[in-house]
Amino acid sequence: MSRMPQAFWEWAFVQRADFIRKMMDKQDMDEGEMFLAFTRHTPAMVTNGPAGLNASIKGFGFVPKEECIDEVIAVLNMEIEGKKQGALKILWENIYSPEASRNIDKTKLVSLELARKHTFENVSPGKTPCTLIYYQPPKVSFEVRGEVELLHEGKVLEFANAVHDVYHRRPAGSKKNLAYQFFIKEVFDNSVSSFGKRLDEGLEEGS
Repeated sequence: MSRMPQAFWEWAFVQRADFIRKMMDKQDMDEGEMFLAFTRHTPAMVTNGPAGLNASIKGFGFVPKEECIDEVIAVLNMEIEGKKQGALKILWENIYSPEASRNIDKTKLVSLELARKHTFENVSPGKTPCTLIYYQPPKVSFEVRGEVELLHEGKVLEFANAVHDVYHRRPAGSKKNLAYQFFIKEVFDNSVSSFGKRLDEGLEEGS
């Protein structure tokens, strides 16, 4: 596994955090700005396996470090159960604020499995190579290579479902979704200014 290079971290996490803060503060944003901001969340997930070569748009997010994840899950579950502080406020305080961001595991990403179609079939046999392609028109693109596994249980699965449910409110009585845990190996800057440059500069441990 590798840690997220600074350039990718700044674009995918820090700028996403800025967007969440703007939404929380009800700052004026035009429709185009909002649509572009969401591209930091929705890469194409490329897999190959029993279902053949496949690409599917998925919503990927960030995961707290192992020593912090239980506390974050507990706060999210309290909100889901009716504390009603507000989804954006909870996400900001526990994931995206400058203080909370220090507790993010920069070696992995996570996504829920909602469809159980081609990607699900390709990843079900076990940990498999995978590439995430991020594109923000007109110029920004990152290619994140690594391995992905399907989670049926565990804290990361519980966390991913809680993040989803605190914002989207899963129907009462419905089952939790499975999740994809993505382990980062390489990141390439495919933007028009870099043309596929591999980003070797990692973040300092503990940053």
